Amino acid sequence: MKNSIKNLGLLFAGAVIGVTISFAPDIQAATSKLLGGEVAKVITVKKDGVVIGEGGIINNTTYLPVRTVVNSVNGIEVGSVNSSEVNLVSTDEDQARDSSTSIDTSEKAKQEEEMMKLETEENNKKLNSLRSSIKETNKKIHDANFKINIENTNPYKSAKIFVDNYEGGKGSPAEEAGYKLYKSELDRMNTEKKEAQTSLPTLEAELADLEAQLAALK
Repeated sequence: MKNSIKNLGLLFAGAVIGVTISFAPDIQAATSKLLGGEVAKVITVKKDGVVIGEGGIINNTTYLPVRTVVNSVNGIEVGSVNSSEVNLVSTDEDQARDSSTSIDTSEKAKQEEEMMKLETEENNKKLNSLRSSIKETNKKIHDANFKINIENTNPYKSAKIFVDNYEGGKGSPAEEAGYKLYKSELDRMNTEKKEAQTSLPTLEAELADLEAQLAALK
């Protein structure tokens, strides 16, 4: 903004036509000498090679219309004009631009923070889901291993002995009901053992995949 005002002063070339933006009294006094002055010549005035208006030469000094100069300078504009003064006002373009940039940056930071929060929440949900799945799969593997090794348990051994004795002719007719019960349990345990042996490799592969996913998310 200060550079804009400085540039404006240079363009005025020392002349201020009643402009009220804190000019010193001696400059205001100098402008009174223009009254009745004769325009010796009119010349074209350019800014960066572009014509912005015409200036009149009075007493070897070039003077430009206030509005012409103001329209060529960023940051100020003609606010009000009356018979005794021209009032220039700041447009605060730089301040507005800085404010807009600040708002945009703040809004972007807010959006990024909200996005990170959502991503964190989603990540935590996935982590909890994976941990739950890993726990469940580990339980299935434990159960499968138990069934695969069922022959080492007392219930299996007891049922096997009873069935083998009865089928070997060592059991009495009165034990037929017990035989059928033990035989049924023995067949069930043997069937579950075979199913566990088939499913165990698949369960172990699922567990390895789940643990890899969990490690990646961490």
